[in-house]
Amino acid sequence: MILKEFYKDLVAKSPGPPPLEPISQNLDNDLDRSGPNVRPDLDLGATTPDKVDLTIDDDFQDIEVEIKPTREELIARYQATIEERDRLQTVNNQLHHKLADFFRKKKSDDSQNQSLFEKSSQEHEQRYIKYITTIDNLKKQMETERLEAERELDELKYKCDTKKEIVDQDRMFFTKMKKDAAAKSASTRSGKHLTIKDAEVYIEKERLKEIDVIGVRIENIKLKNQLRKKENELKAKEEFGEGLHMIDFEQLKIENQTYNEKIEERNEELMKLKKKINNTVQILTHVKEKLQFVVNENEREKYRLSEFDEQVKKDRDSLTKIKQSKDSLRLDNSRLKQNSGLLGNTILLRDFEECVDKNENLEVEIEQLKRKHAELILTSKEIHNKH
Repeated sequence: MILKEFYKDLVAKSPGPPPLEPISQNLDNDLDRSGPNVRPDLDLGATTPDKVDLTIDDDFQDIEVEIKPTREELIARYQATIEERDRLQTVNNQLHHKLADFFRKKKSDDSQNQSLFEKSSQEHEQRYIKYITTIDNLKKQMETERLEAERELDELKYKCDTKKEIVDQDRMFFTKMKKDAAAKSASTRSGKHLTIKDAEVYIEKERLKEIDVIGVRIENIKLKNQLRKKENELKAKEEFGEGLHMIDFEQLKIENQTYNEKIEERNEELMKLKKKINNTVQILTHVKEKLQFVVNENEREKYRLSEFDEQVKKDRDSLTKIKQSKDSLRLDNSRLKQNSGLLGNTILLRDFEECVDKNENLEVEIEQLKRKHAELILTSKEIHNKH
């Protein structure tokens, strides 16, 4: 900006047609291409970002986070500043050559204004020396601020590592406390103690959910930092005035609106994750209760199956005894028939009839027992198939 004003003053004081207009136009284009990284007052040391304080409201706690640029970001900004300085020095040298050509042409074409030109040259030389001195001072200031930023970055990194170790220790202690509490806890329905394996599964699921929440929070913090950065850039541009910066102002407003929408989306995603965690916990509790109910039902069915098995064994033994008794009676009956005749023997005939009736009754009872045995076998098979 200083060089730009210098050349414009030179053109305004020089008589005749303004031959420096192309040079001024080239300078405007070069400065415009340099982007928002070049401050109009050449304050190259003002690139150090301010501290950003963010507060994240959670359902359980309020966390105040102080976000500062990392060492890699500071090094990248420093490299970008060095490249910008080299580019501006190249542009400055080119402009010096063009200025020297202009002075030579001006001296040969307009000798009558030699005295005015010499006086103007002295003034320009003094202004040039002044600006060079200012640039040197700004370079020294930039180097000092760079060293200070590196020192502050090292301190912050050390503090961050220390806090991270403390947090890791507290997290391990808290996890151990949860495991101990889980080992001592019992279900309100079944009364059984929770195993260490189940507790570790629940803790692992909780850790994964916490990682998801942390990722969303980090993304939210990044978006807020970008929003704060854009707001600072917008505020800095407003200080330079309106007019040509109105387009940038509108663009930043659009970007600001976009980032606000993104922040709202992230907050909605965070709320959805919290609801999802609650739903998962409820579903897990329901599944656990249902599993306990199924286990109890399985125990009852096993007990009933064992009772049926015992009854089948008893009926099988009874059937065997009845068959043996039947065979014995058949043999006795055959032997009696062979040994004595039945004609004229009323008692034997009556006894024979009674034995026949008893035998028939026993056969009917045997058939009933067979059917009952078959039914018990089918019932036993159905119970086995169910389990």
